Amino acid sequence: MRDNPQEWQAGLRFELESLIKARIFKILKGPLLAGITPRLYKIVLRNKMHTDNTIARYKAKVVVRGFKQQYRIDY
Repeated sequence: MRDNPQEWQAGLRFELESLIKARIFKILKGPLLAGITPRLYKIVLRNKMHTDNTIARYKAKVVVRGFKQQYRIDY
């Protein structure tokens, strides 16, 4: 993210807005309600390239760490 931080931030903002719009991701503020377990996630950054090896766009992807979930408890 050191090169072009504004481009990476725009890519991440686009990803988060699309997840929030699809009601997949929600930013929680304040104390958690009973029965709500927040999911851990990580952000994967990748350059999408044109065929001539120039950068087409800066893509950010939010990935949920699902291996921490327990069957019938978390999902």
